[in-house]
Amino acid sequence: GYPEDFLETPYTCKRCEDTGFVGGYICECRQELLKSISQDSLSKVSPCKECSFDNFDVSYYPTEAIGETGITPRGRMNDILEYCKCYAEDFDTESESLYLHGATGLGKTHLSSACAKAVIDRGFDVVYESAQNIFADFEYERFSRGYNTDVQNEKTARYFETDLLIIDDLGTEVTNQFTTACLYNIINTRMCSGKGMIINTNLKKEELIAKYQDRITSRLFGEFEICLFMGKDIRSQKLRRI
Repeated sequence: GYPEDFLETPYTCKRCEDTGFVGGYICECRQELLKSISQDSLSKVSPCKECSFDNFDVSYYPTEAIGETGITPRGRMNDILEYCKCYAEDFDTESESLYLHGATGLGKTHLSSACAKAVIDRGFDVVYESAQNIFADFEYERFSRGYNTDVQNEKTARYFETDLLIIDDLGTEVTNQFTTACLYNIINTRMCSGKGMIINTNLKKEELIAKYQDRITSRLFGEFEICLFMGKDIRSQKLRRI
């Protein structure tokens, strides 16, 4: 009375037999699962859940040139928007890292979120987290669970292993010797392994130098692609329009 395949394993994916790999390559089922997990994670932590490249509105940026440079905020932001698009479209496990900085309310988080979504859609693993939460995880691991250099906590391990790590609002965390050491460890480890990062911050260059050690700032300004955001606070402009 049993079916002919009763003794066969009922695999969810017959192509890879639920191993996640076919011929040494990641199976489509695994890619879809990773994409779903990353999208769920992003939706929980990203402050801009609906942000995309398509709804990044450059009309909020002035067209008047700044000083004698001839650079206009709108022209600069058009360039940054196109650069971020290309970055996400061409992203791979050896892509460079981006450093987005500028005053508050200029769209750094918006473009970071848009990059995250586009990279996830292409099947890569992305971790998007605020600087405060990242260092809180390291503090919990170090002071609440005991410290073992051979075994990393699952929460902190993902900051080293993910294909793309996005740190939002660097500089808002309480800075001390421990958090500075953690930041250096993240940046240096990912650089050595060739893994990309996107860091955004409201801090000016001189503020960043005063807040962190030279070995951190030299890596940020020497190894990351620098994107300086220009313009006026978009949030304030939206409120005035309302």
